[in-house]
Amino acid sequence: MGRLPHHGLLDRMTATDRQVCAAALEQVGLAEFADRGVLTLSDGERQRVLIARALAQEPRILVLDEPTNHLDIRHQLEILALVRRSGPTVLAALHDFNLAAATCDTVHVLDGGRLVASGTPAQVLTPDLLAEVFGVRAYLVTHPATGRPQLLFDGSSPRRTVMRKTVAMVLVATLSVTGCGAQVSEGDSGVAPAGDPVTVTNCGQSLTARMSPSRVVTNDIGITELMFALGLDGRIAGYVVDKGQSGGVASSPWKADFTNVPKLAEKINREVVQGAGADLVFAGWNYGFSESTGFTPDTLTQLGIQSYQLTEACRNGVGKQRGIMPPLDALYTDLRNLGKIFGVSDRAEKLVKQYSDQVAAVTKAVATQGQRPKVFLYDDGRDQPFTTARNAGPDEIITKAGGTNIFSDVDDSWTTVSWEAVVQRAPDVILINDYGGEVGTVADKENFLRSQPGLRDIPAVKQGRVFALPYAALVEGPRNASAVQAFGAYLAGLLR
Repeated sequence: MGRLPHHGLLDRMTATDRQVCAAALEQVGLAEFADRGVLTLSDGERQRVLIARALAQEPRILVLDEPTNHLDIRHQLEILALVRRSGPTVLAALHDFNLAAATCDTVHVLDGGRLVASGTPAQVLTPDLLAEVFGVRAYLVTHPATGRPQLLFDGSSPRRTVMRKTVAMVLVATLSVTGCGAQVSEGDSGVAPAGDPVTVTNCGQSLTARMSPSRVVTNDIGITELMFALGLDGRIAGYVVDKGQSGGVASSPWKADFTNVPKLAEKINREVVQGAGADLVFAGWNYGFSESTGFTPDTLTQLGIQSYQLTEACRNGVGKQRGIMPPLDALYTDLRNLGKIFGVSDRAEKLVKQYSDQVAAVTKAVATQGQRPKVFLYDDGRDQPFTTARNAGPDEIITKAGGTNIFSDVDDSWTTVSWEAVVQRAPDVILINDYGGEVGTVADKENFLRSQPGLRDIPAVKQGRVFALPYAALVEGPRNASAVQAFGAYLAGLLR
């Protein structure tokens, strides 16, 4: 089944061959049919077997003629999404204009064997061209969810002669940068040149993007809000947040986007992203990625799904320690990288300037204060507190706001420490991570601190110097600059 190109004439199937074939059947949703005879299958099932056979060849270029023939609409979309993310460049002949517009990166229109148009679906599939080449009257509309062009036909013909034509289009299965569908500010087209590869550095590794993702699955509220802030809600197939983040969603400046984009689950896993037809997963270590759950970037690669890792959570090469740059630099890096991948670099640069200007204004204001209060970030934990080390977002929020993180000497991101260390370092202020009431309220955490011997006597608890910020403002995300402003104002008020 598709493995002959990898063998000599008399070679036998190997265990590796069988694994590749089984994976190909799994990809097209026919794993349970592995022992069935081809003649027992429906036309649609046979079509999917042929695609599985092609994938089992592990080609660099996949040429398909009418790959959606005999398939219902669900399987048409699934097959095109599958080949799009399967790895090789794909050249496919299709006759369904709307499928082409929804899934293709580049469209080539042939008229009598002559190439008459080539470009993005929006550039090529115009009413004038369809009238001229295909003899049909079409109306162009924009898909409300993806921003891609869609065509409506009224049955009338603008000319008498209607010739049968073939539309061939290139579906690039890895990432490219066309940027269709992003809602961006005036002056930013949101579209990068079709077919121009873009390479960004993500967690110290080169990530090459050749096709702008259109089925992104995001994990965690801050990550999802980064996409919303860039105007990329139309590119998100769905998001994953746990119940502890529901309060943050309700208070989000992008609440409307959270309402319009599907929530897929409370825990991310392979089934969730495959069910959503993801072509990219945006997550991070301890923000969805974990060896203990088996959900990692390597796992996604095996499924033909690319991943982008949250820079704040990049591992630095020392065990599983996280953090390779200051947290706000991580935020700006992700904005710029995503801007390049999705063709919205102008929007990304405007956000970077807006956020950095906000932070700079606070830093300038606190520079004359002299005294810098010692701050302990209390996330959660009763036996041992979970807090921020120097590589997590709250460390720089605290520093830029005019305070000093008492655990800034720890080379990690979010981490667990001891209560003895908290007492020893005697913080002047406690900053509480507010999950919105789902996972322990702010009042619950304050009451715990006041009830514990030793803790009740540290300066912050004794003097009631407790401030809370929502979880979404403390993890890397577009609320970080506002968090610096809010906490800076609080600390300045204490020093007056």
